[in-house]
Amino acid sequence: MRLIRYKEGWRYTRLRVYLAKMLFPKSGVNIKISTGVFIDYPEHIQVGNNVSIQKNCDLSGFGRITIGNDVSIGPNTSIFSSHHPYESSIIRENALEARPVSIGNNVWVGAHCIILCRQHRNFRHFEHSNFPDWKRHGFPAF
Repeated sequence: MRLIRYKEGWRYTRLRVYLAKMLFPKSGVNIKISTGVFIDYPEHIQVGNNVSIQKNCDLSGFGRITIGNDVSIGPNTSIFSSHHPYESSIIRENALEARPVSIGNNVWVGAHCIILCRQHRNFRHFEHSNFPDWKRHGFPAF
């Protein structure tokens, strides 16, 4: 997979999509995966129809990632479906916790976004990772 990860051209794009369809448990039609995309735990990632994943994205499906139909994910975006809970003062002593990430239909995720799994903490940012249909997310998100 590493040999085709950074290759340009339509043949390599088709090969990346073919391999992803073999690894994803559910995938739609008309999927585009650009160069440099890193996919970890593909067996926990579901992708709908008309999905575009641009260059250098990072998808970590440890806790499950569901991407709806007509979704565009901008370049250099990271999606993480796991985190370390803060039960101990030493972060590496905490087990990795899986949490799902769900992106609805007709969503545009802008470039350089980081989508984290659902966190049940009182932080002053997005407290969940369920993005409903017909929304634009990123900076600025309007």
